[in-house]
Amino acid sequence: MDRGAPLVHALGVQLRTADGARPLLRSLDWRVAAGAAVAVTGPSGCGKSTLLQAIAGLHPIAAGELRVCGRALHAAGAGERARLRATAVGLVLQNLNLLPALTALENIALGGIYSDVPRDELRRRAGVLLEAVGLGGRGGARPAALSLGEQQRIAIARALVHGPALVLADEPTASLDRAAGAQLVSLIMELCGQRAAALLLVTHDPAIAALLPAGLHLPDWAVA
Repeated sequence: MDRGAPLVHALGVQLRTADGARPLLRSLDWRVAAGAAVAVTGPSGCGKSTLLQAIAGLHPIAAGELRVCGRALHAAGAGERARLRATAVGLVLQNLNLLPALTALENIALGGIYSDVPRDELRRRAGVLLEAVGLGGRGGARPAALSLGEQQRIAIARALVHGPALVLADEPTASLDRAAGAQLVSLIMELCGQRAAALLLVTHDPAIAALLPAGLHLPDWAVA
């Protein structure tokens, strides 16, 4: 990836629903710089989560060009998109997808299992991140023994363990009250900032969106 090039560059991007039946976005032109922190907002059903999925290579692009971390996703095959997720993108989804049989430390390390980071280094990083999210004493706990807030912190650590350039967070505060949600977003921003990772965070809450320095309001680009 060229120095100074945008981390995400959308040019005339159009998206449709998963079944292809309904258009969601029309001709989105958008750039995200390395290290940026951006709130993606808009009403339910406008395509916020779908846009994040497209950036992660999990949803097809109907038209236009989308480059993420130097990869042309509009022309990439499944293998290249998977490689992008393994090496350059971290995901924090609404469904946390923690594996119940693994400990907190093991779940964090699992985030880098398909990356180029050696296993011993992944475990070391997992321990560092466990401390960073305030759960240094819970590394041996399994998800069922953790509160929802603790599970979300584990999911954040897992998204960062392989050193991604871009973190995509889809409604990470949806199950929390506003105060707890604000604390969680502040934590994500702090950890991304320390690691020079850009953050795109989908939220329906204007108060949460206001915590991030930049924003994209999708109705400006939605299909009427």
